[in-house]
Amino acid sequence: MKKVFDFFTLCSIFLSFFIVSCRRQNASVDNFTKLTLGSIHPDYYPTVAGCREFARLVQQRSGGQIIIDVKTSGEYGSEVSCLEQVQDGALDFTMISGAVMSTVNPSFKALLVPYEFRNSTHFWRVLNGPIGNDLLEELPKARMYGLCYYESGTRSFYTNKEIHSIDDFKGLRIRVQQSELMMQFMNELGMIPLPINYESISVSFATNEIDGAENSLPSYESGGHYKYAPYFLSTEHIRTPDILVASKISLSKLSKHDRYLIRISALDSVERERQEWEIYEKASKKILDTNGVVPLQKDLKLALEIKSKILASVPKLLSDEELEIYRRIVEE
Repeated sequence: MKKVFDFFTLCSIFLSFFIVSCRRQNASVDNFTKLTLGSIHPDYYPTVAGCREFARLVQQRSGGQIIIDVKTSGEYGSEVSCLEQVQDGALDFTMISGAVMSTVNPSFKALLVPYEFRNSTHFWRVLNGPIGNDLLEELPKARMYGLCYYESGTRSFYTNKEIHSIDDFKGLRIRVQQSELMMQFMNELGMIPLPINYESISVSFATNEIDGAENSLPSYESGGHYKYAPYFLSTEHIRTPDILVASKISLSKLSKHDRYLIRISALDSVERERQEWEIYEKASKKILDTNGVVPLQKDLKLALEIKSKILASVPKLLSDEELEIYRRIVEE
């Protein structure tokens, strides 16, 4: 009789655990938190791959209780629009360029000075070190949290006419990012800078509104800009990161543990994004080659002309605080 009792007791205990487990599983499905991340880039872009990896890690580590829906191709508007929505809590996450970030936090201007980074190793040592962390720590004042930096390559010029020297830039209408500092740098080179949304570059070429632009090789290819501007000059004058940011309003509704989980997941997504960038950059070169566009080798003479012209203007374009950050970067 005792054995029978023990058997039914064990069954009862097992059944209780099974019911509780089912309830927990149902809770993770029914009571999850859904957040949204908006990006201007297309689905196949490497930074979007980083965002999707971030979303996957968050969902996995939260046991399915936090789901991040990644929206691409400018579904939530331009970079500036996405940033404003994040600040207002209408959008939970977005990924923006360092140039656009500098309009919100001027300290980020220090990341935009041409030729300040010696190479990729120097670039990532700065971002992963105290300087990069200090910059992210300033962002809560602007109603957002900086989660991590993503690779966005080096930026070069491309035009609808051949460029042989720095003098050939004079009078050209060049699309630049929506950053006052970038416009000032282009003015120093004699160009007419036009701050235009990335999504509007092709139309601006087609309507003869611009003569050229400056961007990374993958953006040049993925945006189809090579169809309008076949002359790609590998000046590689700027290397600035994209920054994954979260709404301070949105994250304030989550627990401290969930906020920590989100930050760690963002940092852990960087390696995947950098790998995808390298793969995509190689693929972009092949696509351009297939279409008869061969990016010119880096013109060291032109690069030196640009560098000397720009660096002479840096002290008057940056504040004392921004100059100090810039000096720390160069000395790193």
